[in-house]
Formats: sequence, structure tokens, C-alpha cells
Amino acid sequence: MAGLTRYPVKSLAGEELAVVEVGPRGLAGDRGWAVHTEDGGIGSGKTTRRFRRVDGLLELRARLAGAVPVVDFPSGPLTADDAAANQTLSTVLGRPLELRPEGEVPHHDQSPVHVITSAALRSLGRVLGRILRALADGRDLTFGVQASVLRGGTIRRGDSAVLL
Repeated sequence: MAGLTRYPVKSLAGEELAVVEVGPRGLAGDRGWAVHTEDGGIGSGKTTRRFRRVDGLLELRARLAGAVPVVDFPSGPLTADDAAANQTLSTVLGRPLELRPEGEVPHHDQSPVHVITSAALRSLGRVLGRILRALADGRDLTFGVQASVLRGGTIRRGDSAVLL
């Protein structure tokens, strides 16, 4: 694997990892929190029955510090469970928003793991330039292979991966 990226808060930029545990839910700590809109939707780059498009989410980055993500705002980092984080998030993105931990329903879209090959990214990059923005605008953020975990364990950057 050329890279391992975990997204502690769904739809925010994530963190690169050298090693991570993976299980039936996916990478440990991945999308354990999400941004919620006033109507109860989950903030995303797209609008569906569950998700609400919230522009600007990818401009913010989250990293895991223990069990609670730290969100890097322009004014400085705040933990997701700090009440000031909700106010800052709402101010930065210009609408009422709230950071919440995952409840009964997983925050991931359709599968716990998303695999993208470096060859596919290079090919798409040559055609489109800024990949995530182009995917959001032209493909509803659909790209790659959705995967399930059959047997959990530790994965490391550089490990080989075989798609079955």
C-alpha cells in the first residue's frame, strides 16, 4: 500500500498513517465522528437521503488524539467534543453545524474500506488536475473499490494488497 489515510471526522481531510488496525468496521478511528446539519443530515460532499452537501468541509483537517478527533481550524486546533468546536465549525462554514460521535448507524457511505490504486489516481489526475474537487463536481465523489474486511489485523504502509 502506497498510503493509509484515516478520516477521523467524515468528509474532513484526514491523516496519513504508517500503521493501523483494521477490522469489520474498517480502519480503527476512521469516520467515528461526523458533522451534522440542522436537519439531522450528515455533512458530506454530496446530498442524498442521509448526507447533506456542506461546502468547505475538505478545507478542514482532523486527526485522532486518543478517542476524540482534533480538528485543525484556521484559528487553531480544537477537540471535537469541545463545545467551542461546534461554534467555530459553524462560524467557519457559515451555517449551524455540530460534531457528533457515531451512533447506531455507521458514518461510512456504503462500505467500511475504500481502495484506490495509485495507477487509477495518476490516470485520473492527468485528465482532471484537482482530483477531489473534480470527483465531487463530476462523479458525486464516486471512485475506487468499496471493500469489506474479511479478517482484521494490522496493516502498514508498504504492505502488498490483493483484490479478490
